[in-house]
Amino acid sequence: MLATLFKSLGPGRLASALSDWYFVQSQEAINVARNLLEKAHSNGGSIKLDADSEKVFWSTALALTSQVRPMEVSALLASHPRANSSLFRDIRQLLVSMPLEGLSSIAAESNWEKGGCFERAWHHWQSVCNVRLMEESQNNSRADYIDTRCLNLILSILAGRHDCWNDPRVVDACGDWYFQFVGWLFYTHHFVDHSSLLTVLEQFNSKFEIATGDKSETNSFSTIVDDVIKHVFAEDILSMVFTLSEKFNNWWMVAHFANLVKCLLPDFFNGVSSTQHSALKPESAADGKHLTSYFNVSIFSSRILAAMPDFFLLRYAEDLGADASLLSVALGYLDHCTTMQSTAKAVQASLLQRTKPITTRLTQNLIQLAKKHQLYEVVGEIARTKMRASLSLSHPPLSIVNTLGTCSALGWAIVAQDVQIIAHIITRTLSYSMSNDCGDTDPWKIVKEVASIVTCLLGGENRGPASQRTHSWLTPLATSPEFAFIFRYSELLYHLTTNNAEAITRTALDLLSLSDNRSGFHVPLKFKIHLLGQLKPHLDPANMERKQAEALGAIVAEVKANLRLFRRSDEASQSLLISLSALLVQARAAAILRGGSCPDESHTLSQLTSEYTESEVERA
Repeated sequence: MLATLFKSLGPGRLASALSDWYFVQSQEAINVARNLLEKAHSNGGSIKLDADSEKVFWSTALALTSQVRPMEVSALLASHPRANSSLFRDIRQLLVSMPLEGLSSIAAESNWEKGGCFERAWHHWQSVCNVRLMEESQNNSRADYIDTRCLNLILSILAGRHDCWNDPRVVDACGDWYFQFVGWLFYTHHFVDHSSLLTVLEQFNSKFEIATGDKSETNSFSTIVDDVIKHVFAEDILSMVFTLSEKFNNWWMVAHFANLVKCLLPDFFNGVSSTQHSALKPESAADGKHLTSYFNVSIFSSRILAAMPDFFLLRYAEDLGADASLLSVALGYLDHCTTMQSTAKAVQASLLQRTKPITTRLTQNLIQLAKKHQLYEVVGEIARTKMRASLSLSHPPLSIVNTLGTCSALGWAIVAQDVQIIAHIITRTLSYSMSNDCGDTDPWKIVKEVASIVTCLLGGENRGPASQRTHSWLTPLATSPEFAFIFRYSELLYHLTTNNAEAITRTALDLLSLSDNRSGFHVPLKFKIHLLGQLKPHLDPANMERKQAEALGAIVAEVKANLRLFRRSDEASQSLLISLSALLVQARAAAILRGGSCPDESHTLSQLTSEYTESEVERA
């Protein structure tokens, strides 16, 4: 890319392009010049200079001269108090007559060729500058004046003299060595071509004893710039890439530059010759170990060089991903890795997994990012991390039940599709809430919440074979009696909200009868009383089936017997069981009457109920 650019700039134009780059990169002088000219305009066209301001004035003029800004230098000289002297006028005339591309009528393409009109015009202009410089050197009348010395220095630059570039005032005005080199190149080697650029740079370094890259801190920014600039002038992109990767702690520059080269020249990294491979020794760099250890080779093959842009992009994305707020940007960069796609996917997964899901919002964002980049296994890992954090908060003693922690853990377990943890949470929830040691004022709240989550998981009212196929990963839970119980309880809660008496009775009887099945979940006495309390308001003795009434009567009798056995009876439980017994007697009697027969015709329905109630009170 650089070689193509340099080749497109023939002799004369290359030096001009480099001087334009110098001007763009160093704007301080032009800004100072504008301020000085504004002051001159406010003072009637002339600047009032003292010792300090005159030093700034001439430093600015020298800097603009080295940047090849003849019009700006001429305007600045015109604002000087002695602007009408002959030397000022002559130098201003020479500045405005400098042959430049775009300002000269002889700037046609053919005239830029070696020996063309432009080259002759340039040499003629510099010869005029030399003549005026020799004339001024013979005139010693004003040699001690600061303005005369500085004007002679400017005239020496225009004339293409070499020695003036070693003057401390010029060196200070240029600043960095590469700016000094560009200015020197423009005036002394104006028609250099790209093939000679590196040779001329070496001459410059030798002539002016420029020690590029020799800094006290080997990784200082100025050292990096020195090395990069030398590689640019040498048209060596690959060495430039390695310098950027070795020296910069931030991978932004090298990642974007390598990607730019890859976009502009798709085959560049594939076309590097074997001689260039052996000439590169990135493993000696401070951070070069990443390259050699990553590729696990001692030399760089064509395959590895082709993967270099992706490698730099990986490193840059890893740096970005260290900040959670830039994680989505980092993952997006990794999507552009074409040569190392599998590695990029692994890095994406690593970035997501090492970001701690501290808040629910951050966790949801991480899961969305994982799904966006099709990292579905990572979704489970993130959810399990959050689930473990919630689960640790929901392991209190049996006397306390943490509803929020348990429900949160169950929710994340469902997101992770972790069947074992789901079963564990359901089992522990039932054990905690149904324990006799549980002192919660509403021990069934957590069971209701867990059941509601299960209802949502299985599709709410649209449950059935289609829903089970949709959630095929839940199949292993089919063998869990606890899951079967909570599933049926979730159905009961749904029927309670719809006030479906028939469905409520049927589902409640199923739950109360689970203890009869050895492989089923043993429903504790405490929870049976709770279920009976939920069922009672929805019982309709007039329409209840005889089998249901008999089954429910047997359950009520069993509960009463257990209460007497364990001496856990209380007034509320006794009242509930007595009222249920009365309802069931009515239901059985109604069922018998509907069947057209009665065991004893001398008894009416109300008499049977009254007698049964009296016997129950006496037994209590």
